[in-house]
Amino acid sequence: MVGHPGHELRVYHWLETHRPLMCCLTDGSGLLETPRMESATRLLAKVGASHGTLFGRASDKQVYRHILDGRAGFFAGMVDELAQAWITAEIEMVAGDAAEGFNPTHDLCRWIVDAAVDRVKHLTGRQLENYEFLLEARPDACPAHWRESAVWLPLDEKAIERKMAAAFDYPELKPEVDMALKHFGVKAFALECLYPSNIQHMMDLWERELPIYERHGRQRVGEGHYQTPIYYRQHVLPIVQAIREAVTADSR
Repeated sequence: MVGHPGHELRVYHWLETHRPLMCCLTDGSGLLETPRMESATRLLAKVGASHGTLFGRASDKQVYRHILDGRAGFFAGMVDELAQAWITAEIEMVAGDAAEGFNPTHDLCRWIVDAAVDRVKHLTGRQLENYEFLLEARPDACPAHWRESAVWLPLDEKAIERKMAAAFDYPELKPEVDMALKHFGVKAFALECLYPSNIQHMMDLWERELPIYERHGRQRVGEGHYQTPIYYRQHVLPIVQAIREAVTADSR
């Protein structure tokens, strides 16, 4: 479960080896309003994976509008939807975006995943394995306290070639792919790391300092690009509360 299509490229070899059921919150259209769903569907077919009913539910702009307008139900409603889908598909392991404070959609995706995992346990008593992977930091990085518990996937030369080909087959992401390769180099993408979800660590950090998206948003408002930024406390936390409450909500 990812916030935007294209995030799955970070764990492309994991997709090859597990052929998961993929879900994503937005269509990845961004400010240019160019959806990535066709590219995502093509990638899934290439690795023999499939997608769920929650697949590009809204545009990026619509999601940001929902956050600013406080439409918590839009996000909370996905918790039971995902849980029911995972129960039906007999899912055992879930992987998705890590919360890094870079983009509120990424972070909300992580809260939704965690809540859906808890919802499955609430409904069935079954505990799913729940992993996350980094999107903005080095692709081969892993928080020090999770290294022993992480799932590590080293890629051989052929696997790297397939991963790079898949990345360049996402034309909407070309600028991001070029930038990532320039910044990290190909070698950094030859090791994939998925580690146990632990968003509380980031929430503790955000008690002391603002998430990157809020700092950036305030700057963009000052430059005249946005009317208002997305505030963590004002906009995001109330939605998080609704997401958490959905874990034990009556589904009748």
